[in-house]
Amino acid sequence: MHRRALTASLVSLAAALGAPAVASASGSQACGNVDLSSLHDCHFEWSGGCQASCDPSSFALACEAQCSASASATCSGECRTECLSSCTVDPGQFDCEASCAVDCRARAETQCGCGGESTTEIEASCAAECHAQCEIVPPSASCETKCDSCCQASCEVEANASCVVSCSATMDANCDVDCQAAEGALFCDGQYIPVEDLDVCLGEIEGQVEVNAHGQGQASIGFGCTVSHARPQQAGLLAGLLGLGLLASRRRARR
Repeated sequence: MHRRALTASLVSLAAALGAPAVASASGSQACGNVDLSSLHDCHFEWSGGCQASCDPSSFALACEAQCSASASATCSGECRTECLSSCTVDPGQFDCEASCAVDCRARAETQCGCGGESTTEIEASCAAECHAQCEIVPPSASCETKCDSCCQASCEVEANASCVVSCSATMDANCDVDCQAAEGALFCDGQYIPVEDLDVCLGEIEGQVEVNAHGQGQASIGFGCTVSHARPQQAGLLAGLLGLGLLASRRRARR
């Protein structure tokens, strides 16, 4: 079944069962304002290996929801001039992502109050933004196109550098607390999801993607998305998700 049709079916089922509504594409308040529309793999982690997952690279989605300043015209102009100067020397060998990462770190470190030194938060933010902007640019693209993408990423990170560092510190503290909580910390696609309301958040994640049942105390949310090792506090909610998934599976089987 097409994902949109499947989601619509699940929304109808969720409404019939009294499940929470689907989160909007702009972000889920119950899930820390993170945009849930592209999530696939979700699972809970508890003490032990959990805190090892609480690193800056895991906070990108959460901090993106909080840090949304736009690139300044000054940065965009300066970056584009420098980028074009470098690219036009040998357009075929110009690496958008690599060039972006270098420029991004230099600009962001100046803005974040890091004393001119790179931080893990800045490294992670630059890596994520440069990859996202540059991966859609083909190698055969013009220098203008490559530099537009490169500078869009670099200057947006610069504009949000201080916010990212502050946000990452907050997420780190919250993640550590969640790792010790009964429910554990929720991670989706390797990203920490700061949950404000567990029942509503899981219902909204379920509303975005397909639900399947796996047995052995595991509930699957999405295409391979697993909420595993359910503790007693989650048993009722996960049982509901499993039931919804079984209904969806049976519905598909009859088609």
